[in-house]
Amino acid sequence: MEERTIIKSFTDLMVWQESHKLILLIYKITKKFPKEELFGLTNQMRRAGVSITSNIAEGFSRQSFKEKLQFYYMALGSLTEVQNQFLIAKDLKYLDQIEFREAIGQITSVHKLLNAFIKKSKLILSSNPNSKFQIPNSSNKGFTLIELLISLSILVVVILSAVGIYINIIGTRSKSLGQLNLQEDGQYIMSLIVKDIRANKIDYDEYGDSDEKDCGIINVSTLKVGDNTSSRVAKLCLLDFSATPNKIRYKRCLDPNNANRGVLKICRGVDCTTNDCPSTGDTYQTITMANLGVERLDFYINPFTNPFTAGSITYIHPRVTIILKLKSLIEKPGEKQIILEQTVPQRYELKK
Repeated sequence: MEERTIIKSFTDLMVWQESHKLILLIYKITKKFPKEELFGLTNQMRRAGVSITSNIAEGFSRQSFKEKLQFYYMALGSLTEVQNQFLIAKDLKYLDQIEFREAIGQITSVHKLLNAFIKKSKLILSSNPNSKFQIPNSSNKGFTLIELLISLSILVVVILSAVGIYINIIGTRSKSLGQLNLQEDGQYIMSLIVKDIRANKIDYDEYGDSDEKDCGIINVSTLKVGDNTSSRVAKLCLLDFSATPNKIRYKRCLDPNNANRGVLKICRGVDCTTNDCPSTGDTYQTITMANLGVERLDFYINPFTNPFTAGSITYIHPRVTIILKLKSLIEKPGEKQIILEQTVPQRYELKK
């Protein structure tokens, strides 16, 4: 007679083990996806994959089979979502046929196990709605509904005395996590701008004394506090000489779909539009996460004029101070705001 495996943890479940293999495969394959999909298809596939194992684990911890089924069905929905996303990635040529077949094979395996798991739970629930709350194949003998209610009645008295402290702890922890996520997102955006400033040069030729210039006026009347040699501009203009000379432009615009949300946009190439924030035909790409709003984006350039031109009497090496103010769109108004500031030198260049 075949010996039955004792299930002590959700990690002992075969359906969780195969789902775990699937999420590891998703992370391996999406590493090769284009960078522009980092906050698109890559992020969606990874979140959906994690949701499968998370719902199986949470369903396992629930006491009633009715609750378990709810989480197992959510896991099944996330699995179907991953299958659809792999079809999209294949059509976009983000993965080859070998990787696609491997992924679909693993998805099929998980699908069969999860369906069997759901079927087993439904059978137990329908055959005896008042059955003991017991994990299948476990060594736990379970307890009756009456015993559960008596136990809960005793626990309620204890829990009510600690509700105030619990709510306060959860609220503080939520705010701390929200601030940490906002900080991480802000540091990521800042790192993109810093990398471009260090690797390229300020496009002084596109700053001028009139609005006809692509990058507008370097406004000497708006000096940075505590630094009377740095003036503010609304758009950062750089030149990339790594290959054919290309423009790099950063600017803040309003989201055409949400007038209360600012977004950060970037353009790379020779055809960057001169229009500040067009609603259509924009050659700029939005690089702001969907849950963020850019409240402020200022660049302070020092010195005002190009120090590398012939006859220049300025000997200050060019640098840019970035001031970035972000807010979270998933919190209450006024909550979760952050201001980041960093001064970055441009790459070295000899005076002509």
